[in-house]
Order: sequence, then structure tokens, then C-alpha cells
Amino acid sequence: MKRLMNTVKLDFILANRNFFFLIMIGVAFGYVLTVNFLIPENLEFQGGGKYFTDESSQKKPSLYIKLSGNANMLLESEEELLNTVDSEKGSMGIIFRDEGGEIIIQGYESQKTINNLKAALFAYQNMFMNNSAANKDIQIEYLSEISDKISFNRKIIPMMMATDILLIALMFIPVMVFQEKKEGSITAYRVTSATPFQYMLSKILVGMVLSIIFSFIFIIFTMGSDVDYLKITFYTLVSSIILSCIGLIIAQYFSSISEFMVPFFAVSMVFFLPVLKIFSPSFHFTGMEFIPSFPIMIGMDDIITNRVTGFFNDKFWILIIEMIFILPITHLTLKKFLVKK
Repeated sequence: MKRLMNTVKLDFILANRNFFFLIMIGVAFGYVLTVNFLIPENLEFQGGGKYFTDESSQKKPSLYIKLSGNANMLLESEEELLNTVDSEKGSMGIIFRDEGGEIIIQGYESQKTINNLKAALFAYQNMFMNNSAANKDIQIEYLSEISDKISFNRKIIPMMMATDILLIALMFIPVMVFQEKKEGSITAYRVTSATPFQYMLSKILVGMVLSIIFSFIFIIFTMGSDVDYLKITFYTLVSSIILSCIGLIIAQYFSSISEFMVPFFAVSMVFFLPVLKIFSPSFHFTGMEFIPSFPIMIGMDDIITNRVTGFFNDKFWILIIEMIFILPITHLTLKKFLVKK
């Protein structure tokens, strides 16, 4: 334990010497000013597509949709519509029935969007159904918990948090490794009784502290008390552990920041892809949910909009699985290629 504490102390001294803590405080307040004063509150982006399925006996709505050039949005069954809308976040669905109809939405749409969908379904009913059917109540099904409606500038807070934790792990942690290599600290570490696990844990602790400093300043001055800080803390800590491990794995194969820049930008581009869902909710590709930045961003969004029904949602457990997977890999690579080389 004493060796671990000495390693942690040296890493925090190194981080402080590089002004990482001051940088994080400055970035956090810069984000606060951006969210509170620069980003508009009522900006809205077009969501995903609108899908239809026709469960009526005469199939008149199907014919009209095909003739209007939207045949690709007409699905064969209610089950296919539910699966499609559930997989394409931001999309919506309308089910035509002989009596009434049903609207399928995600749970975070504005009342204006819901009213427009209702108006569209009423219009179709009046065109193709009898009068009694057109007057039936329209059912609305939510695919997820109804979330609190928040302004656009606060809607992008999860994106900004995820990207900053990512930058801490992929930039600050590798910089510390490169500096230790340059100063010969790694060579000295190899002849001590300290272990690769202690080296890894020390770097992870630095990343966790930096992430917590940023997250708390950012959330306190943007969301105030309207958020569950315990859940935010757990999400931040687990996210920081995963990304710090990734930063350590990559950094050990390079000797300087100049060599590291190409893989840094390559990894960052992949990790930034889920951010596009903020601006285009229908954007998705197979495997995207396993990119660490995706469950971080979506999970924090669920917390901020109060869509988490239990203590945590499924995104958090994805992060837990990734953490359990990445920690031994990081330890083994450090033991083989860096600390005990």
C-alpha cells in the first residue's frame, strides 16, 4: 500500500506540474459559459424517419402511401414497425387500424411533435375510414420512459461530458506516460518492487480525479440541483476507468506525443461517432452501442432527463462489462511491454 501511495503521489505531482488540474477547471468553466450563454435553448433538429404499417382490413392507407412515393417507409407488420422504431432512435411510427390507430414514439418527443402525428393519423382516418373509426381515440405507445423535457443547450451536456472524459484519458494520461519515458522514470520503476498493477491504478486514479473535477463543476453550474449526482458520479468514475485503460494501452507503444497524434486522432474519430446521434437520432450502425462513448453519452442523457427507472440503466451495465474486460488486458500489456520490459 505504501508503494502504491508513493506512486499515486508522484503521478499527482506530475499532473499538477503539467497544469492538468488548472486546465480541467478552465475547460469546465469554458463549457459552462458555452452552455449557459452561447448555445440556444430552443434549437431543434429533425428526428428520424416516420414509419407506417397498415392493419386495416381494406388496406387503403397502404395504397395511398405507396402512390405518394413513400413505399420504403411502409412496413409489413406491427412487429417489424416496433423493431424498426426501437432500433432507429429518433424515428416514429403510425399503425392504421379499422378502429382508431396507434402512434409509436421514443418518449422524449415534444408535445408539438405528438400533436402533428395525431393530426396526420386523423387525416388518414378521415380519408380512408368510416366516420366512427375516425372518431376513435388514438393510442400512444412509448418505447422508453417519458423523459423530462429539457432545453437544447442542456441536451448536449452528456455529449460534452463524454468528449471531455475521452480527451482526459486519451491525451492527459498518455502525456504522463511519454514524460516518464523521456525522464527515465519508467526505467527506474522497473527496478523497484512496485508492480504493473500499481502503475496502472495510479494513472487511473489521476484520470478519475480529473474527470470528477470537470464533471462536478460542469454539472453544478449548468444543471444545478436538477440531477442525480450519485448516478453521475458512478457513471463518470466507470467511464474514466475504461477510457484511461484505453489511453494506457495505446500510449505504451509510442515514445512521444508527436508519434501518438495519428493513433490519437484515429481513435478519437471512432469514439466521436456516437456524438452524431445528438444531431441525427436515426444515425446508427451495428456495434455502435459497444463504443465506450456511446453508453457514456446515452447513459448520462438518460440520467439528466430522468429516464432511468432503477438505480442504473442497461447502458451502465455495458460499461461495467467493458470495464471488467479492459482492466486485465491493460494490466497484461503494461506488464509485458512497459513496466517490466
